Amino acid sequence: MSEYVYTPDEQKTINEAIDEAVQSLMKQKGIEAAEKEHRKDIFETLKEKDVPIDKALFNSLVNERFEGKSSDLIEKHEDVVALDEVLRNTGE
Repeated sequence: MSEYVYTPDEQKTINEAIDEAVQSLMKQKGIEAAEKEHRKDIFETLKEKDVPIDKALFNSLVNERFEGKSSDLIEKHEDVVALDEVLRNTGE
């Protein structure tokens, strides 16, 4: 049992807030499901256009672009290469 004792008004306010948050979660789950289905439709359109790409590869590319990993990795690599060049030139 909770160590807190709520007044009837506080209980009502908490219950209303919980109900509102639950409704929000339900909407979020619905939107997520709809968007997932939309991405499936996009891939199906590629298949209909006879574009030869594997579904796993397509999804990997989508996730890669969404998360922006490629640009982060390239930037990090460029920084490493630049530092390596500085270090090599300093040693000469």
